[in-house]
Amino acid sequence: MGKPIGNNPQPSKTPCAASTSGTAPTTTARTFSRGMTQRLTIARAILHNPPLLLLDEPYTGLDQASAQSLSALLREVALSGRAVVMTTHELGRGLDGVTRFMQVEQGKLNEISNWQLAIGDHK
Repeated sequence: MGKPIGNNPQPSKTPCAASTSGTAPTTTARTFSRGMTQRLTIARAILHNPPLLLLDEPYTGLDQASAQSLSALLREVALSGRAVVMTTHELGRGLDGVTRFMQVEQGKLNEISNWQLAIGDHK
């Protein structure tokens, strides 16, 4: 049996902005709020230091502080040379360090060369 794709034996040096600090050690995930569950899911996704991080609406359920921490984390992941692919309806979030911006419009995927302008049109 082969090694799983993205399995990196080196521990991640990325700080876990998605930590569940403030919870009791005996708290189970099923009792978490929507935002805390989202933070836990993101933490699990980055735990093994994958070369590609694929996120679907990662800001859903996060409070302002957690959203800012996630933006900083995604920026750090991207700057470390790993790829971050994210789908979102919140076009103003998490776009620091974006190198390519794709938009689905009328069922077609289009690359937007001037994505800052495109975002301004949708705010």
